[in-house]
Amino acid sequence: GARAHEVDYLRFTVRELDLAGLDDPDEEQRLEADEEALADAAGTRAAAEAARAALLDDGGAGDALGAARAVLRGRARFSDLEGRLVALAAEVDEAGADLRAVAEAVDDDPAALEAVQARRALLADLRRKHAGRTGTLSDVLAVAEAARTRLAELESADVRAEALEAERAAALAAVAEEAARVGAARRSAAGGLAEAVTEALRELAMPRAEI
Repeated sequence: GARAHEVDYLRFTVRELDLAGLDDPDEEQRLEADEEALADAAGTRAAAEAARAALLDDGGAGDALGAARAVLRGRARFSDLEGRLVALAAEVDEAGADLRAVAEAVDDDPAALEAVQARRALLADLRRKHAGRTGTLSDVLAVAEAARTRLAELESADVRAEALEAERAAALAAVAEEAARVGAARRSAAGGLAEAVTEALRELAMPRAEI
């Protein structure tokens, strides 16, 4: 019936969404950033290395700042500016170190890229299926929670109905058993009563009387 169909549909929906492991409404945005980084690993590494070289290699920004400091060193009028150049040089060194770390951390990983793309495709399919074209993962998570709640209600009602049916069957069996016992008792009592009445009639000079 309609109820059984609804239960089957809800079970399928809950199982499908549970297997997908949805728990982060912002997962698609995170995966998009991961895919972009993985897809452009070589470009990212080259950009980081080029920027690091522009800052720290010979003739780079670090050398230019050093030359500027050398020109101003010892001149009281430029003491404040020299201090600012010192701070800038420290920033350049730190930025260069960060860029080197980025370049070294980037790694071409086709398997990881494929996994991210597959996950994005799965999430997009679930989103369209359960929340429509304009739906979000938050909407899908809400659908999953609503399905779990409704399924629990229906299954709980089924359990209660089964318990009530079992109680009804037990009660009917008890009634049938008691009716059989009473019937047997009545039949047994009827035989004894007939004999007693027959004996009484004989005593009343009706020897041929019999019940």
